[in-house]
Amino acid sequence: MRGARLKINLQETESLNSFAVPSDEWTCWRSNWISKAVSLLEDYRQHIAILTIFFLFTGLFFLERFWHYRYESEHRDLRRVMGVGIAVTRGAAASMSFCFGLILLTVCRNVMTLLRETPLMHYIPFDSAITFHKIIAIVAGVFAAIHSIGHCINFYHVATQSKEGLQCLFQEAVFGSNFQPSISYWFYGTITGVTGIMLVVVMSIIYVFAAPAVLKQAYHAFHLTHFLNILLYVLIVAHGLPKLLDTPKFIYFVAGPLVIFIIDRILGMRQNYRQLQIVSAALLPSDIIHIEFKRPRHFRFRSGQWVRISCPAFSCNFNERHAFSVASAPQQTSLEMYIKAVGPWTWKLRHHIGCAQANGEDFPMLHMNGPYGDGNQEWSSHEVAVLVGGGIGVTPYASILSDLVEATSSGKHTEIKCKKNETGYNVIALLPGRNVGSSDDKITVVAANYDSLASTGGVDDNGSGVAAVLEAARVLKSVHNLCPFAHSLVFVLFDFKHKGMEGSHAFASHWLIPYLRRTNGVAGGVFVLDGLLNFDPFPTSQAIPENFPQHFPDAFRRVNEHSYMGDYLQVVGRTDVDSPLIELFRRSFAKSLRFERPWSVKKPWLLSIALPFDRPNTVADIHNYLPFLNGDHTGFWFLLPDATLNLPTIYVSDTLNYRGLMQYCSGAYCDSLNLLTDDNLHFLALAVDSTIHSVLRLAELQCASEQTERH
Repeated sequence: MRGARLKINLQETESLNSFAVPSDEWTCWRSNWISKAVSLLEDYRQHIAILTIFFLFTGLFFLERFWHYRYESEHRDLRRVMGVGIAVTRGAAASMSFCFGLILLTVCRNVMTLLRETPLMHYIPFDSAITFHKIIAIVAGVFAAIHSIGHCINFYHVATQSKEGLQCLFQEAVFGSNFQPSISYWFYGTITGVTGIMLVVVMSIIYVFAAPAVLKQAYHAFHLTHFLNILLYVLIVAHGLPKLLDTPKFIYFVAGPLVIFIIDRILGMRQNYRQLQIVSAALLPSDIIHIEFKRPRHFRFRSGQWVRISCPAFSCNFNERHAFSVASAPQQTSLEMYIKAVGPWTWKLRHHIGCAQANGEDFPMLHMNGPYGDGNQEWSSHEVAVLVGGGIGVTPYASILSDLVEATSSGKHTEIKCKKNETGYNVIALLPGRNVGSSDDKITVVAANYDSLASTGGVDDNGSGVAAVLEAARVLKSVHNLCPFAHSLVFVLFDFKHKGMEGSHAFASHWLIPYLRRTNGVAGGVFVLDGLLNFDPFPTSQAIPENFPQHFPDAFRRVNEHSYMGDYLQVVGRTDVDSPLIELFRRSFAKSLRFERPWSVKKPWLLSIALPFDRPNTVADIHNYLPFLNGDHTGFWFLLPDATLNLPTIYVSDTLNYRGLMQYCSGAYCDSLNLLTDDNLHFLALAVDSTIHSVLRLAELQCASEQTERH
């Protein structure tokens, strides 16, 4: 929004009476609440089941010990002296022991990675292990506090007893003939008291440095203080050795989990790989680091898994391991990672790689530990897999997609079977305006195809178009929340562009036109975005179609004046029907171009192509203008069931395979992440801004006119 403020003029909006609560509001609210509760139970049924079992066992252990000390045998008169305090502290000790045993299992990464391959993956949410770890730690902390406070009170009561009474209470203790223990003795003169104080101190340190606010600012301190857990468990064992109240039972709770924890650490030591040489690296835009190193001989992993990396060149291997997803496929001989520089360690890595490139030196050595399991690795177990990610979070999906391509194209045996059907799916989102469903509604469509040819990387064609639609939808939804639109917006991602534009044709024929007829609405305009990431401001980088000078002499003259540079954004429409939409986009482009962007060479410009017909009438028309008809916009031009319909539609692109390296190859190398340069990203942002400004004009914001004009 670039700082523009939108204000709603209440005098120009509907009356506040429209916000009156209807009589059936309670019924609707109750129905929505039940629906949300059912949805929550469905989505988190594994988590709810595990937490229910955990709290049930924790409560049972507490109640069993509480009942035992409160209502069963007298236990050497402890109940009379300490009252209910002895029952509470022993119950808290049992629950705390259970928590300290169970919490070890939540950090057994290697064991959990193996268990993901078993049927247990359907019942245990391994991805939430760390969250469960935190919940157990909080519960253990609560019971530790109850246990500590309770014993402070118990020691006070014990200090009031006679020496003969103490000898009866604590048969394992030996007191001198003239010695009368005070409360300080129980705190500082017994192993139980001293270890108890030490346990409080150690736990306080661990919990303070594990707090989210401290962890973000001092991760190294958090990591180091967590090693105090070793001392914690030793102190707990020592705490019960004097047997002042009962035979210690902590070992019964922790023995099994401790064995599994030790096995996990042994497995982890076998997965340590040291002195890995980076063979290639690149510093990409948006602070992304790409590194590639030779794959260790015995390293086995599945797509979607992650590893921990350390770099001894600038950090301590003991305390500097950071988790990153593997971006390469399991079939490749090298390992690739994309790392975003967001913290001190990643910025140091970026700096060392940059220095090595500048000075021609070797890249720093890496140490690696892993791999570790992740929910993404289970993608091949499902008939349909939907991968959702954003930013650097898409890295594991690069590994999955590469794995899919390698497995299905290598000719080797694989359990992955792709269904050879011709079913496509359009993704449609409706942002309703105030006039939705009425004849006053003027629907605006922002669309792009999301399918790509198998031989291409799909970054420009048409990952850029999809990114533009998603960003436009995000911004326009935010604007709509502040200042509602009069007219509705539709955001569409088409399938099957490369199969005769079937996706756009199906949307126009079976969704948009029936919707307009049903509501008596009209189409305000359709923006089809296809390839917006190739800005090449160098002479002769732009090719032109055959007969282009003959049919579009003015456009040819402008391209010629610019020395055939690929430095422009192209918009294609029809002379009669689409001219107003072309002019609107031209003005929006000019407005967006005013925003300062650090172009390395020159600013882009807009080339408008107006075709001299509403529909091609002859084969010659199709032949002469075919380069401008090979897009999803034609689904709104002449692939309609009713020849009388005219949907204003423009096609915005960077000319795709007529520009730069795309002229010679559109494969994985040319249409790849190499296109993510600063200029290309600015070019994409300019196209998105122009589209957003155009849509805002068509949607008619219900705000003060001066605020709309400022936006």
